[in-house]
Amino acid sequence: MCGVELEKPSLSYIDHAIVIDTDFSYDLPHFVSKFKAYIKAEVEKAKKKQQLDDEEQYS
Repeated sequence: MCGVELEKPSLSYIDHAIVIDTDFSYDLPHFVSKFKAYIKAEVEKAKKKQQLDDEEQYS
């Protein structure tokens, strides 16, 4: 999905908790492109929210 692949997961039990331990590998170019797309979407969402807030203030 985002370029990160979990490998060899294991569960450990300690008092009142479960610890999930795993190795991971990632495809750096894929990860970076997905991260950039996520940030771009967040920035656009924030701009749209700000624009709607500004329009509401001037109404």
